[in-house]
Amino acid sequence: MAAKYVKLTAQAIQSAYSDYSRATQMVDATATATPDEAMVFTIEAETTGTTLDLSMFTTITQCIVVNEDATNYLEVEWYYLRGTRAAANLAFADSGTDDTITSAAADLVSSGGEAGGYVRVGSAEDAANDGTYLIQTISTTVATLASSASLTTNADDDTAILYFERRNKDRVAASKFLVLGPMAAAEDLTLTANTATTAVTVYVWGT
Repeated sequence: MAAKYVKLTAQAIQSAYSDYSRATQMVDATATATPDEAMVFTIEAETTGTTLDLSMFTTITQCIVVNEDATNYLEVEWYYLRGTRAAANLAFADSGTDDTITSAAADLVSSGGEAGGYVRVGSAEDAANDGTYLIQTISTTVATLASSASLTTNADDDTAILYFERRNKDRVAASKFLVLGPMAAAEDLTLTANTATTAVTVYVWGT
């Protein structure tokens, strides 16, 4: 579905009374975006986790996850895109237990890299290097990956692009919703129900 404009308005209030009479407004904020695509997904989230593929989007500007269940809470896991390192002069090293990615042309930290965050490799000369990896340590030039990573050595990759991401997790109470900002569209949205299968509606805007 084509979408030209979207506006999300959030309001927080407080009151000494359960019916919110004599309420005091604390926050009134509005976020706007100009996406060209909007999609609505109605799915069942399982207790073992259910993934929603959002790769049909190039970018995601806004997302709302609605927990339709009146009893169970919902765990939501997603990735936030912190920055990108363009292709040119990358070196991938298979070091056994601590594989590394070295950049000769750009600062990995200022590009969005952080220890404990993730780096997604795309369009690598060696397709086996494409994937999402946990960053163990990072400097301006070298990202050392967690021991679970297994790279193919390439001393001069000029096509790979690095996408630095942060993994997030939050809980949605029964009959409530969660508003997510910009997301990494290439990563799945994971929804996990508490004690029983839960109906979920997901609204996504982007390009």
